[in-house]
Amino acid sequence: MPPIKAGLVGLPLNRSLSPQLFSILSGLCGREVEYALWECGTAKFHEAVAKARAEGWAGFNVTLPDKQLLAGKLADKRDRAAEISGSANCARFLREGLEARNTDAAAMAAAMLDRGMDLTGKKAAVYGSGGSAATSAYVLASAGAGDVTLYARDPGGAGAAIGRLSAAFPGSVFSAAPFGPPDSAAAVVNATPIGMYEEGHLPFEPAKGQICVDWPYSPGGTFFTRRAKELGAHVIDGMELLVRQGVLSLFLWGGCRESDITDLIREARKLLRERTGG
Repeated sequence: MPPIKAGLVGLPLNRSLSPQLFSILSGLCGREVEYALWECGTAKFHEAVAKARAEGWAGFNVTLPDKQLLAGKLADKRDRAAEISGSANCARFLREGLEARNTDAAAMAAAMLDRGMDLTGKKAAVYGSGGSAATSAYVLASAGAGDVTLYARDPGGAGAAIGRLSAAFPGSVFSAAPFGPPDSAAAVVNATPIGMYEEGHLPFEPAKGQICVDWPYSPGGTFFTRRAKELGAHVIDGMELLVRQGVLSLFLWGGCRESDITDLIREARKLLRERTGG
């Protein structure tokens, strides 16, 4: 069978573990995957997508800063999570056009479900105002959170996402606030570059029993995940989320069977941590 051509588009990509992940998945599936990194900013994004299609890519993943652009007018088709959050991190080329998917949302939701995390009627906090923050708010509301606040350096940037989320989840209250400590949140999500592409710490201390989700990843863990574990929080780290969304992306591109997804996630998590010291 011909190799599956795919890649990661965005900026910056210098710390991405995606090529290592898809090399591991290729070995586990017995299907060759040619996975490239294409660094490009928003101005060149449309050009990169056209080039990927012309070169026979099955699809691609997107990171900063173009998750919202992918979920917007560029896509001919999008899933519910991409539609409501306004963010997509995975695309596949179809005969009828470009399909945008939010496999980040599916990854976070599955990680919470596997741990039996119940947020019904509880407060949740998300740090950030971009695509990953909107995705996180979508997942938290889907899990029943009654109150979701997006803490951001620019709270106004979350306005459009809050409008869509409020319409989709009338039983949840969404709001934006300046960067600061969360108000007694049962779950806290870091959807900023802090810990991966940006130095610094979130402006709060995790608490015992709190659900702490971190989108950035770093071999050995970020400061946020290490501190959360020390204090007895329930942690979902960025490495796990990377693997989960990667396997779902590969499935969409035709590289594995749906029945293999659970086993692939388990084995790929183990191998990626072993190879990166994470």
